[in-house]
Amino acid sequence: MKIAMSFALMLGLGLGSALPPRAMAQDNNSDKPRCQFVGVKEAGLLLVCGDRLNGFVLTLDDVRRQVVTELPGRFAFRCVLAPMCAEEPNIGGFFIDPATWRDSAKDDGAMLDILQQHGLVPAAAPGAQPGTRPPVACAVFDVAIGDLPGRGTCFDVADGSAVVVIAGDDRVAVVLSFFQNRQTPGAMREKALELIPQFKLTRPTGDVALLRWMR
Repeated sequence: MKIAMSFALMLGLGLGSALPPRAMAQDNNSDKPRCQFVGVKEAGLLLVCGDRLNGFVLTLDDVRRQVVTELPGRFAFRCVLAPMCAEEPNIGGFFIDPATWRDSAKDDGAMLDILQQHGLVPAAAPGAQPGTRPPVACAVFDVAIGDLPGRGTCFDVADGSAVVVIAGDDRVAVVLSFFQNRQTPGAMREKALELIPQFKLTRPTGDVALLRWMR
């Protein structure tokens, strides 16, 4: 990506909201510089790794949707006009510390643990005991978000079904959720698998000296 585009992106990210401390990227490889969190805006994350700025921007190739910030550190791909997505799932997500995913079992239990750490475990179906985790409704499956390898699974939740996907490498990791009312887990899985290839992850970079323009 051209440096001018990288600069514009990083300026926006540098002025974005902050993530919780656990969202800071860590790198235990002594051959690589330790990365520090700078900022997040919508579906973009900015890190400083040694003398370099590393950006990560997640996009969805769907003209009906635009990315918005729902809460600090959390984003959603929301329909510009609700009727255009009447039969489509809600899509949201957030970045996490890649070590959290890398060092996990990468199974449905690990996914629920990560959601719980961020206060986002979906409610179980009606009739379940309060605080009960939603039942897993499909086998864990392999996916890729852009160039990030990941895994996904389905949950039978209150009023519908959800698919949760977590993907990451040694620099960045992201959680995506797909939820739809009155939908079966199997149908929700198939819909998520249709949408996942439309995600792209770009990685603009620049010199750390650019940070002075963000202050």
